[in-house]
Amino acid sequence: RLSVGCFGNLERAEYNNPEHDDTIWGIGGTASYLLLKWLKISLHVAHRERRSNVDTYEYKENTAMLQLTATY
Repeated sequence: RLSVGCFGNLERAEYNNPEHDDTIWGIGGTASYLLLKWLKISLHVAHRERRSNVDTYEYKENTAMLQLTATY
């Protein structure tokens, strides 16, 4: 059995010290597959970006995680 999902977020942040405005957004997805009745494998991937009016606060981040879950 295969399960899939996705997510996203958006955040607006204002700071006073030092003064700057940031927009942070992210998007990602998950996929899981039931290998056996008691064993599942999952893959999680995501992208996150921070845009700022101060260049040194900007970043991009990509993450991936492979997970194996056994239940009893």
